[in-house]
Amino acid sequence: MSCESVSGKRKSRAVAQPVNGCQITSGGVFPASDIVKFPEITNQMGLFMTKFTVRVELHAATADDYEELHNKMKRKGFKRTLSNGEGISYQLPDAEYSYSGDITRKEVLRKAYDAAETVKEDPAILVTESAGRSWRGLNKS
Repeated sequence: MSCESVSGKRKSRAVAQPVNGCQITSGGVFPASDIVKFPEITNQMGLFMTKFTVRVELHAATADDYEELHNKMKRKGFKRTLSNGEGISYQLPDAEYSYSGDITRKEVLRKAYDAAETVKEDPAILVTESAGRSWRGLNKS
């Protein structure tokens, strides 16, 4: 049975269990083996969200300002940790955050700016879209 003949068996969930070797998703029906081979199909399937690293600098800020920033960033979905492939979390450097979502760099920048600007005017923010992360010397959290 081809994946085309499976498409009539689509489920309402965004990602269903494979049927006859085909992955049924809101983006279409794909051979399950293509999940790893073709990143564009994996992205269409919504299995992996884009990861971002965000650096925020508050000018003339105090430790209390950064605590307030951390709380506001957390409410917007930013994390101060990274996880490796084995589920171990590591603490990011001060004022650095991780964000995962199906949004653009500009949208992440806007979210971070909206949070940081309520703490101090004119924050400096750098957003990097990740194609992979490597680190050394970060403390386990």
